[in-house]
Amino acid sequence: RAGLRLLHCAAESGSHKVVQYLLAGGTDVNAADGEGRTALHYVCKEKTAAGPPAKTTKRRPAPRFRSLPQYLEVAQILVNHGGLVNKPDRYGKTPLISAAENGAVEAAGYLLSLGASVHAKDSNKMTPLHHAALQGFCDVARLLIFTGASLESTAKGPWTDGVTALHLASENGHAA
Repeated sequence: RAGLRLLHCAAESGSHKVVQYLLAGGTDVNAADGEGRTALHYVCKEKTAAGPPAKTTKRRPAPRFRSLPQYLEVAQILVNHGGLVNKPDRYGKTPLISAAENGAVEAAGYLLSLGASVHAKDSNKMTPLHHAALQGFCDVARLLIFTGASLESTAKGPWTDGVTALHLASENGHAA
């Protein structure tokens, strides 16, 4: 993966001691990889909730299961060292969008408690709620709605033009 840094690898693997060591040594907490993702993006994409997504595809296999405390601890360390909770990658995805599209409800809750924007939009104008609905992560969707996510927000992309989160959930078999 282009531009991947040691801090990104440590965050992705939940190695809080390595993350602390690297940051104490002066590593830039907001350094981005070739796609513009920071260590906070990597730690927030790890699924920390129990249970696989409602639908697994060839393009999006079931996430690996990790122990929750180590990932939240890494996220806290990154934020305490100045990690930006609303920093978008090159596709406009913030750490909250990464958490939402991967079902990391605890990470999403933590980011929201720090002021992460529930209304952030990626390059296809998809919000965190769109991403959670697309993947069928009901717990994340509930959290986002509870914290003020708009049910009326529409995406604008090649295959998502004008659709709401409910449309995405329904089209992908996630609406009851």
